[in-house]
Amino acid sequence: MLASMADRAEVLEPSPELFPALVDLVPHPGARDRALSAVHGRGARYALASLGGAAVGATALALVWWRVARRPGAATAEGVAG
Repeated sequence: MLASMADRAEVLEPSPELFPALVDLVPHPGARDRALSAVHGRGARYALASLGGAAVGATALALVWWRVARRPGAATAEGVAG
């Protein structure tokens, strides 16, 4: 599985010309400045921290759920209740 992920990382690597091309697509320089200031603002940091915390929490719950589901007898209602 890790080998296939490594292969995908090589395939999905963007070209160095991609970012300048995307920046050139923004129609107005003022819009560019507003977008950059929004990304670097305090609100964006809080939003990204919240999203990161939610992702970590969801991953932890998924791992616990996966571990419980792998236990013998845990797939039935009796295994969970008893």
